[in-house]
Amino acid sequence: LIIKVIQSTTFNMNANKQQTKKIPRPMNCFLAFRLEKQGEILTRCPGANHRDISKIIAKWWKETPEHEKEPYREKARISKIEHSKLHPDYKYSPNKRPGHKPRKYV
Repeated sequence: LIIKVIQSTTFNMNANKQQTKKIPRPMNCFLAFRLEKQGEILTRCPGANHRDISKIIAKWWKETPEHEKEPYREKARISKIEHSKLHPDYKYSPNKRPGHKPRKYV
């Protein structure tokens, strides 16, 4: 009996997730850059975690000259066009977490 209740609850949770499936945002130029460079970092530093990888790639992005960033901007532009074709009524609306206070940056 307990197993059936757990299974039915799991099924209902999965059904709710499928009904309210959120449309992902289109890829921006930094994400395209990160996706390409992440493999390079993992080959150099196999044990690196996501936080360290993000720090390194953010530094690389800031140091990259504008003319080298252009292909990534083009990928982002194409991604945005394809996204708008797939989801013409899409509008980004972040979920506000109840009781969550925004971080103060110093």
